[in-house]
Amino acid sequence: MIIHSAPDYHIYFGDAKDRMFPDQYKNWNDFSLISREPIIPLAERLSLHALFFLKQTHSSQGYVVNQTMLKKSPPFSKEGDFLITQESRVGIGVMSADCLPVIAYDKKRHVVGIAHAGWRGAVVGVVPEMVNQLKQVYACDPKDISVFFGPSAKRCCYKVGSNFSEQLEAYPLHDQLLQKQGDSLFFDLPLLVEQQLTLLGVASQSIRKEYNTCTICDTRFHSHRRGSSLGSGNRVGRQMTVVVLK
Repeated sequence: MIIHSAPDYHIYFGDAKDRMFPDQYKNWNDFSLISREPIIPLAERLSLHALFFLKQTHSSQGYVVNQTMLKKSPPFSKEGDFLITQESRVGIGVMSADCLPVIAYDKKRHVVGIAHAGWRGAVVGVVPEMVNQLKQVYACDPKDISVFFGPSAKRCCYKVGSNFSEQLEAYPLHDQLLQKQGDSLFFDLPLLVEQQLTLLGVASQSIRKEYNTCTICDTRFHSHRRGSSLGSGNRVGRQMTVVVLK
């Protein structure tokens, strides 16, 4: 577990110690999330008034989290893969176990966004759609946005099939996203999202990757691919990534 603290926001990067399992939290469709174990310590540490997650579907769908939504929609009740908010002390989060958590913060508008980007979500543009919604809803300028990548599968371990390149043909630099090692092909998910962000106008130096540890080879994290290879894929947990404005 790591907490990145800045003057105006906190980011929580969880690990396997989060003890979050889909067969449990998918049924938590109520308003008592910050009063549940194992959420209570996180809520206290980040001084949360509320915490919101989506039922993730590897899509480009997302929502604005405001007071109206918090009163009408309990966590995990809506389907989608990104959230944006300007509400203070309201955590927005994603669950992941190889997919890439992407956090965006606009220093001028004081707004945050978070996206869940597996390869499917990345290819359909979940992160660009999050940035576009920040622009439309809050008048954000991509030049003012800082981005953080959380733990995810990385090129060192993210093995894909020989026809995977077909998924990337729409991207001008798609050849850079795959690396051949012997007879195997490895995919660079963080690089794909980085390319998407820079094409939108986010500065390369504003994309921070120091928290982007590989979840497959680092056993501190849940990994769907590692779990599946060990025969335990149906019981792979998730780590939380949460961002909150102060």
